[in-house]
Amino acid sequence: MRIGDTVSCEVARSGQWGAYVITESGEQGFINFLEFSWNKNAKGPNYLPVGSKLQAIVIGLLDPLRNDAGASFLGSLRKLHPELNPWRDPTIYQVGREFEGTITSIWDWGLFVRLDTGANAAVIPLPIHEALDKLEGQRVRVQIIAVSPALEKIEVEIVSHSPSRHGN
Repeated sequence: MRIGDTVSCEVARSGQWGAYVITESGEQGFINFLEFSWNKNAKGPNYLPVGSKLQAIVIGLLDPLRNDAGASFLGSLRKLHPELNPWRDPTIYQVGREFEGTITSIWDWGLFVRLDTGANAAVIPLPIHEALDKLEGQRVRVQIIAVSPALEKIEVEIVSHSPSRHGN
């Protein structure tokens, strides 16, 4: 097995931080949740349930004797599909540019918006709003106030929002 190889495997164990997989030849590997998808909200045992069959690209080799799970490689699902990378053309994310998106999660310190390009953006701090719990799923128009292509990070402010939910 070498870095860059594509392997067929089955999910043996799945949890909060990723999934342990076993290849057809019996080698064990680990796929961190950040490597599940270009969608950074794709995580948890429900995303890759036990028994799921998949293809992964090998992105790292491990000494199976030096880790608790006996994994011999690190895998990635998202690197099999670079065409889906929302950062493949980082020049589109410029300070001052506006995008449409959907609020995907709300935290104590701010919220995340999934831009229609597929990239995630943070709104920090939380906007003043009487019903923050009802914002999740709402469509918004945002303006970029800071961007770091090297870190794939975008900070935005909400320009306007619609009370309708995505898909409605």
